Amino acid sequence: MESKFQKHYNYLIFGLILLIFCLSFFQMNSQHWSSHFDSDWFNIYNILLIKSGYVQDFYDHPAFTLFFINSIILQIYELLDSSLKFNIHEIQNVKNLDEYFKNIFYTARLINAIFHCATVYLLHLILIKFNINKIINILLISSFVFSNFFFINLFQIRPEVISVFFILVSFYLVIKFNDNKNFYLIFFSGFSIGLAFISKIQIIFFIFFIILIIPNIKYFYNNN
Repeated sequence: MESKFQKHYNYLIFGLILLIFCLSFFQMNSQHWSSHFDSDWFNIYNILLIKSGYVQDFYDHPAFTLFFINSIILQIYELLDSSLKFNIHEIQNVKNLDEYFKNIFYTARLINAIFHCATVYLLHLILIKFNINKIINILLISSFVFSNFFFINLFQIRPEVISVFFILVSFYLVIKFNDNKNFYLIFFSGFSIGLAFISKIQIIFFIFFIILIIPNIKYFYNNN
């Protein structure tokens, strides 16, 4: 009975992840890249700046992890297709600017959707590690997925979920460290915290939470 419930539980999780990706995919195809000037256009501009070797604007709202990851993906696109030149110096030579920025928008939105899906899956893995009823797991994950915060970030190019993803990676690695005491896990956990911090400064409050919970992990961690 338990294994049957576990099977349905996994289907629910992967079904939820598939729903998130499909919602983002179909919504972005119905939205113009310039619809959200203060988020989408601002982040597209900064992605191009980083890709072109310049520093970003607005250091008080860094989102550098978002810009850096997208610039790497654009660089890979250029290697695969030599006709593509995602560089701020090349804009004046672009014949169709709308198509040019739409390609960057789609790339950033797809990466954004992947991070949302990965965050949900990572949250699932963390909850599994603890002695929590699977029905409660589903309720907690669903509360996060169907929150206003989640949908705002899913339908725009924003750095918040990337920051949440890396802080969860850090927390998960700390939990794994409780298993095998491999100090490489602590190193990569700290590296993930750094990526989370340069994506969204406010994540520092969650960093303090991780520091406080580390000594008490053994009381909650499920070793089975």
